[in-house]
Amino acid sequence: MKDLKGLFVQGTDSPETSYVGHFSWIYLFKNQVTKVQDRDIIASAQDQETYGIVPTNDGGGSLSAGEYSNLFDWLNDQKK
Repeated sequence: MKDLKGLFVQGTDSPETSYVGHFSWIYLFKNQVTKVQDRDIIASAQDQETYGIVPTNDGGGSLSAGEYSNLFDWLNDQKK
């Protein structure tokens, strides 16, 4: 049987609640995405299931987002 632990995210308003991974967007709209995934790990990944992505409940990824404190700051800084 497949390990389902990685398919769930933990609620932030109600920490005892778990949601299926689809609801990861909750973190985005609550302005809690503050980290990014490691591009080198993703580029070298052999795993066809996760592709090297390591999600966390601590900002979304494993690396600092650099000069941006969250995704909305990054979006607002984009220019055409």
